Amino acid sequence: MAGIVVSVEYLEVTLDATLDVVSTDLTKGQDDTKCVPMFVTHLNSAGQGDNFVERTVEVTIGDNGGTAEITLDMHDNADADDKVYGVFVVEFSADINVNQYNVAALTDTSIAQTITSVGATTDAFMVYYGHCDTAVADDFNAAYIRLQFASTTSVTISRDDNQGQVDGTLFVVDCDSGEFTVEHKDYSTSGASVDTTVTAVVLADTFTIHTYTIGHGTDDLLHGVEEANLVVDPQVFNQITVGKLVDSGLKTAQVNRYTVRDFMVKRL
Repeated sequence: MAGIVVSVEYLEVTLDATLDVVSTDLTKGQDDTKCVPMFVTHLNSAGQGDNFVERTVEVTIGDNGGTAEITLDMHDNADADDKVYGVFVVEFSADINVNQYNVAALTDTSIAQTITSVGATTDAFMVYYGHCDTAVADDFNAAYIRLQFASTTSVTISRDDNQGQVDGTLFVVDCDSGEFTVEHKDYSTSGASVDTTVTAVVLADTFTIHTYTIGHGTDDLLHGVEEANLVVDPQVFNQITVGKLVDSGLKTAQVNRYTVRDFMVKRL
């Protein structure tokens, strides 16, 4: 079996106070058509606003004169503060299929994105990065996105509320030769935590991509983000535990529902 990953590069990308879009070249001679921004983290918070428009970014990979580059696009750097994002870019091997889709604006609670057919949804996983417009404001239920395969040729991108607009890019990664398998899990929770059973795995060869919607609206992001996130911990060989991070008990009763789609990716 051929290798799955060719390279991994970590970058810290800054959208300074004057920029809504910034592009940065990758440095390892990557094939841009095989690259995926697997993990993107907002690193700084001091002086930041409390709206998703000032934090969320759309992330794309492209070609810059023969060099792969990553682009971060914010709808509006409205508070004119520097934003720093940590990005892990994974370059997959030639036999892994990677497709990037510019998704139409999400103005309702869901949208269907047509994709190149994957051999089977158990051989594929997805990541999505979108930026919110000003109308989303600080509403978790309008900003948090869940991904689901509707079929081998269609992906459903959904949120709990249709306030405002989210524009984003979808990456679909699938294999034809059994390099990995993906278990899809759907579940909901309204309590502090929930366990869901999965096929037994080797933890060292497994990771989880976690997407979810939240049935909770207006909140102050600076105080609510800790309690409105979920933690996925494949802490035992056949279980994923999901729990809310609670910041001093702030407004926990308002975070009333999570609808979760996990992609558990296991190397074979």
